[in-house]
Amino acid sequence: MPHQKPWELPRVPNRHFAVLGEPNEWTFRALVTVLEPDGFEVLQARSSDELLEHVSSLGPDLVLVSDALPDLSAPEIISLLRAHPSFNPATPILVTSSELIDETAHMKNLRAGAWDTIRLPAKAEEFRLKIARFVDAKSLSDVARDERMLDGMSGFYNLNGLLRRAEEETAEANRFQRALACVVFGPSLPAGGSADPAITDEMLRTSPELEAGLERIFRRMGRRSDVIGRLNPNEFIVVAPSTDEEGAIKLSRRMLSEMQGLSIPAGEGETAVEMRAGYFAPPTHAPAAMRPSQLVGRAAGALRRSQTRQLPGEEISAWQKESVDVEWEWGADPGAGV
Repeated sequence: MPHQKPWELPRVPNRHFAVLGEPNEWTFRALVTVLEPDGFEVLQARSSDELLEHVSSLGPDLVLVSDALPDLSAPEIISLLRAHPSFNPATPILVTSSELIDETAHMKNLRAGAWDTIRLPAKAEEFRLKIARFVDAKSLSDVARDERMLDGMSGFYNLNGLLRRAEEETAEANRFQRALACVVFGPSLPAGGSADPAITDEMLRTSPELEAGLERIFRRMGRRSDVIGRLNPNEFIVVAPSTDEEGAIKLSRRMLSEMQGLSIPAGEGETAVEMRAGYFAPPTHAPAAMRPSQLVGRAAGALRRSQTRQLPGEEISAWQKESVDVEWEWGADPGAGV
C-alpha cells in the first residue's frame, strides 16, 4: 500500500481538525469554544516543536500560530511549516495576537505565508465566518487533488487542472466582457549559448534546483486571482483574469525580475539560467470562441518562439499569427508537444 501524506487521509464530512499554537490556557479554551460548534477537533501546541509535530502527524485543516509562543517568532514558525515536506500548502495558517497589530508585523506574517493576522479577543461571528471561508478553500483544494487537478506536493495546477480552470476564467471573461491573459514562463540557455556544452534544454526543464527556486518565486509572487499551473517541472503557466496585454507584459517583467540570478549546477560550479516569457492576451470580445487549450497553447507557442530565438532583449514574446501553437486537451499527456 503506498504511503499517504496526512492530508491525503480520508476525512469525515463536516468534521475538521485544527492545531492551535497557543501557550496561554485561557486563550486556548476561548478559541476552542468558538471552533468546536463548527465541527473542529482542536489540538493544543505550547511550543514550535510541538506545533510542527502535531501538524506533521495530523495534517490539519487549520493552523493558528500565536505570536506569544516562547521559542520562535510567528514568521519563523510559518516558514518552517511551509518548508516541511508533509505540509499541505493549501492549509490556512493564521497568526493570532493579543497585542495591537502594526503593519510591519502583519506584512512579515504575510510574507512568511500566513493567510491573515487576527487580534484577540476577536468578534466570534466574524472570526467563525473567516475561518469557514478559509477551510472551504482548503476543502476545494483537497477535492482538486483527489480529481488529480493539482501537481503533487507543489500545490500548483497540473495541465488538466489548469485547462479546467482556464475554461471557467474564459467563461467569466466573456460574461462580464473582462480582459484575460495567459503567460507561460520557461528557462532558456543564455543568449549565445551556455559556457558549459553539457548544459542542454532538457536539463533546464528538469533541474530540481531550478524547480525549487521557481516554486518559491511563484508561491511568493503569485496573485490570489491568478491561476498558476505548470507544463513540466520548470515551465509555469499563469492565467491572469482582468489582465490585458499591457498587464501581461507588466506581470511578465515583474516575475522575470524575481527570477534573475537563478542557476543550475554545472560541473563543480553553477551556470546562469535565463528565464523567458510568452504571452497571449485576446481582445475582450474573443474569449467566447477561445478554447482553454488555445488560450494556453498560444502563450506556450510565444514562449517557444522566445526560447528558440535566444536573442538578448527579447525575454518577453507575444503570440503572433506565425507562431506555432502548442495545444492540449483534458486528459492529454502534459509532456506531449512540449
